[in-house]
Amino acid sequence: MGFNIAGMVINSNYDQEISKLEKDLHMGFEVLRETTFEEAASNWKDDGLYYIYFGDKGTMIFFGHEMAIDRGLSQHHESMSYAYSATAMAFYISYNNVADSGYREIMESEDGRTMNEGNPLPLEAENPTADGLTFALMDKIMEQNWHAIDFGEKCYVCRAQRFTTRPTTPDTSIVDHTTSDESKIVKVATPEPLMQSKKRDAIKNVPTPTKKKWWQFWK
Repeated sequence: MGFNIAGMVINSNYDQEISKLEKDLHMGFEVLRETTFEEAASNWKDDGLYYIYFGDKGTMIFFGHEMAIDRGLSQHHESMSYAYSATAMAFYISYNNVADSGYREIMESEDGRTMNEGNPLPLEAENPTADGLTFALMDKIMEQNWHAIDFGEKCYVCRAQRFTTRPTTPDTSIVDHTTSDESKIVKVATPEPLMQSKKRDAIKNVPTPTKKKWWQFWK
């Protein structure tokens, strides 16, 4: 079956503090419970839940495929938002490196590349298609091979809440909410993604022979 995952990768571990991640993304997170990387990296996530993993140098967030296309990126660090479906052979990448203003956005399926924005990245010389490029960028941004991450590593299951500026000390960003109801999902708007107008125009041009919306091709 292969991977059917979506999420964001950021080149900072925010000192493993969710409050610092919130400030960068301008997005609030309510921690519902702790889990393992095995659950976080598993296929098909419910929209509205976020699975956050802090690595040694980077951060991975897993979420539902429908959430990837409108997801803002990090304001301060190299980052990528992506949707990857081996089942549908459909892939999406939105990459930004604030250090050199590098930007890349790709949407690709069995019908070919329907979005191709920004200048090709050096990694594309060895990874010319979006599926291979997705994992190559993950390793680059995380500064580690994400396939080597131990399945038992700790992650946090969160849901979005309204972003507010919180005091940095004492750090109360990770709170035990094991009794929280995960079914009460709050949709919170995030900053407008880069090149949003071009993105929406490209989505309109994606071939839809069965008249389905773009996100229905992920499954």
